[in-house]
Amino acid sequence: MLRIISFFSLIIFLMINIYHYNVSYDVIKLEKKIYKIENEILDEQNNETQLITEWAIITSPKNLEKLANRYSKSLNLKPVTGNQILINSQSKDEVN
Repeated sequence: MLRIISFFSLIIFLMINIYHYNVSYDVIKLEKKIYKIENEILDEQNNETQLITEWAIITSPKNLEKLANRYSKSLNLKPVTGNQILINSQSKDEVN
């Protein structure tokens, strides 16, 4: 009788250890996945910051003025007149 109890105890012990190993391995895999996703998030945040900075430089008044002066003749640019500006509630027919 003692042999049977010992045998089943050993089987149960082995099953618990196998289950524990599987759970531990799954946790390690999930931690690696979290680490990878966190790094991707940081990369995207850095890219966003870089793009915002570039956009601020590109659309700065000094840069726009420099580009307007450089390309005004080739693009045939002229200053904006008051009748070209519409308020949101106005349509082109109301202005004319």
